[in-house]
Amino acid sequence: MKNNNKKIIRRLSNRSLKNNRMRNIFAVIAIALTALLFTTLFSVGSGMIQVTQEQSMRAIGTSAHAGFKEITKEQYDKLTRHPLIKKSSYDILIGFAKNKELQKRQTEIRYIEPENLDFTFTRLKEGKLPDEENEIVVDTIVMDMLHIPHKIGAKIPLEFGFMGKEYKETFTVSGWYKGDPVIGASQVYLSKAFLNKIEKNYTEKDFVNLKKSQSEDSGVGLIQANVFFSNSRNIEKKVLKVIKDSGYATKEIDYGINWGYLSERSKDIDPVSLFMVLTAFFVMLLTGYLIIYNIFYISIIRDIRFYGLLKTIGATKKQIKSLVRRQAFLLSCIGIPVGLGLGYVVGIGMMPLIFKGMDGLNTANFHLNANPYIFLFGALFSLFTVIISCRKPGKIAGSVSPVEATKYTETSNKKMKTKRTTNGAKISKMALSNLARNKKKTIVVILSMSLSVILLTEVVTFVKSFRLDNYLEEMLTGDFMIGQAALMNTGLSGSLKLDENYYKAVSSEEGIESINQLYCLPGDTAHTLSESGHAQYQKLFSEGKLDVRDFGNNLSEIQKVIKKNSPIAEERFAYDEALLKKLKVIKGSIDLGKFNTGRYILVQVLNDTKSSYYKPGDKVELELHGPESKYVYVRDKKGNIIDSKWENVTKKTYEVMAVVDEIPTSMTLRRFGMNALVTIMPVKELLANCSDAERFAAAFQVQDDKEAALQSFLKNYTEKVDPNTDFESKEGLRGEFSSIINMIGMVGGALSLVISVIGILNFINTMLTSVITRKREFAMLQSIGLTNSQLKRMLVYEGMYYISFTAVISIVIGSLLSVSVVRAFNNVVEYFTYHFTIIPFLSVLPVFVIIAVAVPVISYQSTKKYSIVERLREVE
Repeated sequence: MKNNNKKIIRRLSNRSLKNNRMRNIFAVIAIALTALLFTTLFSVGSGMIQVTQEQSMRAIGTSAHAGFKEITKEQYDKLTRHPLIKKSSYDILIGFAKNKELQKRQTEIRYIEPENLDFTFTRLKEGKLPDEENEIVVDTIVMDMLHIPHKIGAKIPLEFGFMGKEYKETFTVSGWYKGDPVIGASQVYLSKAFLNKIEKNYTEKDFVNLKKSQSEDSGVGLIQANVFFSNSRNIEKKVLKVIKDSGYATKEIDYGINWGYLSERSKDIDPVSLFMVLTAFFVMLLTGYLIIYNIFYISIIRDIRFYGLLKTIGATKKQIKSLVRRQAFLLSCIGIPVGLGLGYVVGIGMMPLIFKGMDGLNTANFHLNANPYIFLFGALFSLFTVIISCRKPGKIAGSVSPVEATKYTETSNKKMKTKRTTNGAKISKMALSNLARNKKKTIVVILSMSLSVILLTEVVTFVKSFRLDNYLEEMLTGDFMIGQAALMNTGLSGSLKLDENYYKAVSSEEGIESINQLYCLPGDTAHTLSESGHAQYQKLFSEGKLDVRDFGNNLSEIQKVIKKNSPIAEERFAYDEALLKKLKVIKGSIDLGKFNTGRYILVQVLNDTKSSYYKPGDKVELELHGPESKYVYVRDKKGNIIDSKWENVTKKTYEVMAVVDEIPTSMTLRRFGMNALVTIMPVKELLANCSDAERFAAAFQVQDDKEAALQSFLKNYTEKVDPNTDFESKEGLRGEFSSIINMIGMVGGALSLVISVIGILNFINTMLTSVITRKREFAMLQSIGLTNSQLKRMLVYEGMYYISFTAVISIVIGSLLSVSVVRAFNNVVEYFTYHFTIIPFLSVLPVFVIIAVAVPVISYQSTKKYSIVERLREVE
């Protein structure tokens, strides 16, 4: 008997599924849109991870999980036999090119194993790896700098040193590949035969001893190994285990971790980015829930007598809830695959828009990988949304009794207050009372429509709050700024010292009104805190204002400073007077006359705080590096490097004149030292006392009518004359700024559009269902004198009430979110000034009003083909 009941229930369920065609269409569309939202989010997220990892790995020069640096063949064989290592290969450094033409591009000469070529993103355009002594593989950047054609058989002259001996050789190109400007150095590859020839008089012990000496040729003859594990999780732990299990101490083997992998950088994820991703995820989940819940809720209420009938034939509450879930699952089998496919296509389409707003990414050949996790997570989260959306409707269907089902109406169980009137019922009041009959359904529809307006309002407010002037002030000094490519593009390596020829060439151009120069001390400079500075350091640490992220030995270094066993790092700058006026003073004041005496310095607050180690009036002792000063490495008894420092330095005491806010990005090296002291001294003082001081950038103020000409000159120089140089300009930054804003606006607008479509579908479904289920009610009202025109007007009023409530909620919640969330970016983004706008609401409102009028009228037309008598006899 029980099995018969199950079969009957299933047949009735299938019949109900077939009869609810309109519900099914809306449900499939809703589920598909929900899957589209999730899949788009995961596609874009996967694409961002992919391009970021690829870009970072290209800058590093390898896709390997980790590498062992400057090891012997015996060490390589032992380490790579470890079971954790799944793949490995290596190359050997031979030397560095010393050709005059290659002075501005570090060119490393190596022998490479064939498999390692793939690990280093090197794809030969033509030819093969060298076999003969005189063969070479070279990149197009080196070929261009040597004015060599890109073809097999071309002759390449190379000058280099190996173990103290100088070589001048001419090689024949056996293969060539496209050079990558993101990588800070070029690699050229020689044959094993040539390596054997020049190293035959040396042993690995000779190469190891040379490494310990830290000479110019340090590292030659030794293996640079790349290794892969089964996955990229916990890379450093695996490396340390491999070293230990192979019988070596960690100090004996120098290793590197590929920080390009997300797993190695996820601990440092930007909290703002994380918040935005989680917010987008929550909005999508809520959007999908609102529409799917409403569709099934309306369907359950409409078919409430059907579920009562199931109860009369013995269906249990559990069976009916399972029946509702089964119907939802069958509809999901149609909607989710459609949504996954569309979401992936939309994600691919959105990637170029997002890349436009991301400066420095080379995405010309980017192709989004069809990562199975995109579809897996998209399907799982969509199905999860469907399940939680059907939970409450299923509970309602399972809880109804047969007697309640036959008497059920949408009217609330609460007693409605009645009011006598001599004028009869007003159409507007009747419409309002109709909405109150099922408050839950009404609230869900209003919320789903409000969500799109709220989101659009926040997106437009966010976009409108960005300030181009503030952005230019932060990112650019003057009209044009010049420097080395390694300065302007932080992913590149190389010298930051401004090339003298480049500076002179730009300075001689027409229309230059003023030039301001920027100086710094390159490399590491140590600073021993004064007593008051040390006390402040401890205080800031206890208050959580020091950066204690797990980056290298950062936390242990802080403890050493607190125990007075170690100095802190110092970053020192000097600027022409005009640039000092761009600094925002937090404490004290800047008197240029006194400052230029050379007895005073300025100090910057710590990053992201308004605190500093020193205050105006404090005495600070700084290191000065003269001609006799040397940067040396400190070694242990085994010859391993354990530290580095400057020797033969002098010290001078300065008074802190003022504490300034964070220096604009354009006036820095675009890098920072953790918890470092940042100081600014007069240009003359820096140049007179520090022989290692160097000019790292120059800012130019240009006549308006000469800007285009200088832009063209700089573009040509940096691309064709010297690719190691770069520049920034107002024109370029305006374009970059516009790309960022357009990207945010288009992505946010697209999301708002999808959510608004979902909200409108919810409204249409509600109105259509309402009209269909109330046919008898309308017939009764007409039988007592209500006209067709009045019925239409009542339905239009209902639609307008939906829009009115949507408008109120959108304005109230949108304003509160705007003030509390969007406004908070004032303290996060330098070029953001909160500016609320109501334009999105005003632009969307007319569309909603048209829909609110049209949908009820069109819906009502379907009932007019039946007479009043036919509708009164109809059993719902």
